[in-house]
Amino acid sequence: MSSVETTDLGSEPHGGIADLTAREKEVLALLGDRLTNREIADRLFISVRTVESHVSALLTKLGAENRRQLAASAADLRPRRPRHNLPLRRDSFVGRDAAVAALRRLLASHRLVTLVGPPGVGKTRLAVETANSWVDRFRDGVWSVELAGLRRAELVPLQAFAVVRGTAAPTAEPATALVDALRDRHCLLVLDNGEHLQTSVAAMAERIVAAADEVTLLATSRTPLGAAGEIVFEVDPLPVPSEDESAATNPAVRLFIDRAAASSTRIDVDEQLPEIQELVRRLDGIPLALGLAASRTRTFALPELLSQLQAGVGVLAAPRSDPRHATLEQAISWSHQLLQPLDRLLLSRLSVFAGSFTLSAAQAICSRGRSERAARR
Repeated sequence: MSSVETTDLGSEPHGGIADLTAREKEVLALLGDRLTNREIADRLFISVRTVESHVSALLTKLGAENRRQLAASAADLRPRRPRHNLPLRRDSFVGRDAAVAALRRLLASHRLVTLVGPPGVGKTRLAVETANSWVDRFRDGVWSVELAGLRRAELVPLQAFAVVRGTAAPTAEPATALVDALRDRHCLLVLDNGEHLQTSVAAMAERIVAAADEVTLLATSRTPLGAAGEIVFEVDPLPVPSEDESAATNPAVRLFIDRAAASSTRIDVDEQLPEIQELVRRLDGIPLALGLAASRTRTFALPELLSQLQAGVGVLAAPRSDPRHATLEQAISWSHQLLQPLDRLLLSRLSVFAGSFTLSAAQAICSRGRSERAARR
């Protein structure tokens, strides 16, 4: 086939990007950002009718059939943009390969998946590792929206809009502007740490799923969002070594050894493996606790650290940019603050059990206050 017969954008008989005027190139670049005609007009200080005229000229000159094809051709106007904003991995990822594979299978067939689990169990890390492995699957990349620092529900869609559009504020109502920005995107959006703004995050997720059919959402929360169509993926602590298992291959042991090696040279794994196993069991295989304990090996020998843990988890503290995870107590406190007063009372009463308990035992302990209030009435 000759070059005259080909229909690729930028080929004969249509002109190429090099033949466009400076203003047409500006409009094309903004089309590449999925801006509406009104948004382009506001950005370039021209009328909407003028934008419409430029778009019509671009369709003719580039031989495109629609705005989506114009947006695709805009990539030639600028350097390739980053396709994600995920944090760089600074340490190893241990013990979650099966979870990543299972999560990828879920995301391949469901639009909204929420990772739930107790504080410090590694929900964010699992989400980031899974998302990072799938950057190339999504045409428009993978974008993480950090929600932990927000305190007001109305800021949730604004924060997401700032991430996906990269501008300070939308010209329309934030949730509407966000949906419009995502409508033609093929991307994975990670909504991280949204438990304290659960209702707002759920409402935003539902709007995105309904309007942007090529956007997949991966959320992390200490409780399910409660959104329509949500699939809940429970993240458990790492398994602790059993009696018949080789301790050196146990993921919780491996994680502690790996983190301790980065913090200290005080540990002789071959000689101190039994103590490491005991510490891992005492910390229930919780990744945050294991990482914090590993950082304390700079100060304490393992026997001393085990002795300190007998008095409580206050010894598990380390400098961290996120205050929720600076200590295990703070991580638990963050979850406790999210509870309603009656839920806090229930949790307080259940704390009398050192381990597991039956439903009848829990009812005997926890229903007493209700009986006492009924009696006072």
